[in-house]
Order: sequence, then structure tokens, then C-alpha cells
Amino acid sequence: MLFISSPVRASDFPFAGEVRQLYIKKVLQDYPSLVSGDVSIRIKNKDILGSFSKGASSFSLVFPHRSSVLGRTAIPFQFLDKDGTLLQEVKIITEVEAKAVFYKTLRRVKRGRYIQEKDVEAVRLSLHGRERQRVRSLADIVGQMARSSIASETVLFSYMLDDVPDVRKGSPVRVLINKEGFELKVKGHVLDDGNVGDIVRVRTQLKSNKVLHGEVIDEQTIRYNFID
Repeated sequence: MLFISSPVRASDFPFAGEVRQLYIKKVLQDYPSLVSGDVSIRIKNKDILGSFSKGASSFSLVFPHRSSVLGRTAIPFQFLDKDGTLLQEVKIITEVEAKAVFYKTLRRVKRGRYIQEKDVEAVRLSLHGRERQRVRSLADIVGQMARSSIASETVLFSYMLDDVPDVRKGSPVRVLINKEGFELKVKGHVLDDGNVGDIVRVRTQLKSNKVLHGEVIDEQTIRYNFID
């Protein structure tokens, strides 16, 4: 539990400024890439809270451990006297919005196509409900491959993107065929996408036109170990 307390100034509801700062601090702790200007706080039950402030010298606000305060929340709020004795505990109801940079497509991107800088633009959107799998920078998008076709005006998330494989289906490669200490080099075409260390299918240009299963060594090379 995160426990925060602050002195209270006398007024109808003297907590508002301090409370807003505490919420902003919490959001910035949770999302370090944001700045205070990205965050807005609305206290929904300010009048009710104000009615309990008489006689209070301080307050305590408890944020549940590892919780997000984005969106609408109701969190315990304690009024304390000058000795720190609890006078009243109620819920403080807030609407917290934080805006962050997202990226959306400017045109349709077909499945398997590399995404270019001209395909996307930056937009500022509410982070609530979009925190998970947000793509944080343009560098994390450009050069990636669309996992499936993406419509125009779509906000991009990490699950929509794939790293470009080291070898792609249909690419020409060199196939190293090892047998009893001898190595034969032949040309072939990859039948699967794959990365270094993966086992992929490859069709060689040998007379048999046989499909082999070999290990990706680099972007141009597949190794096949012949077993009788």
C-alpha cells in the first residue's frame, strides 16, 4: 500500500490542490514517460468531501499497491485532527486522464508488409484502457512487419507487429548439405519464415527437387545435415 499524507489548509475544501498533486505524482510514477501537463484530475465528489473537512488538520490518501488511478476510481480518504486521530473515512471519487503519444496508420498496410515512416503519424490519445501493448516510439514501428492487414486510421499496438524474420518464405538461399564429413553447396528457396537457429523447410535445385528441413545459419544460408 502506498500511504501519503499532507497538511490541510482551512477552506471549504482545502484538499483539492494537494490531492491533485498526489494523483499526478502517482501517475508519473506509474508512467515515467509522461509529464505533469499530460495529466488531468477531476474530483467528482468534492462537495461531499468538503462537508467533512471541518476540524480536520491533515488527511491521508492510500493508493492500493500496484494499482492504476487512470479512469474513474474510488479510493479511501481519511480526515485527521491535529494529533493525527482519524475523524472520518470516506471514498474520494476521481476521474483521471493521462494523454500519451500513440501512432496510427495513414493508409492500409497489407499483411506481411514492412511498415515505413510515411505509413504512420503520431497522435495524442487517452492512455486509459490502452496502456498495455502501447507502441512507445516510431523506432519500434518502422521496419516492423504487419502481422495481419491493418486498416487506415488504426491505432497501432505491439500485437499487430512482428519482427522481420531473418529469412522469408520464397527467398533464395544457399543450402549447405553435410554428409559424412563432406559439404555440398546448392541453391534453394525457403518455404517458411524463420530466424537464426530455427528449422525451416527449403526446396533445393537438386534434380530430385526434394524439400529438406534445415537450420537457419544467417540471412542467406541454411544448413542441412544428411542422415541416411
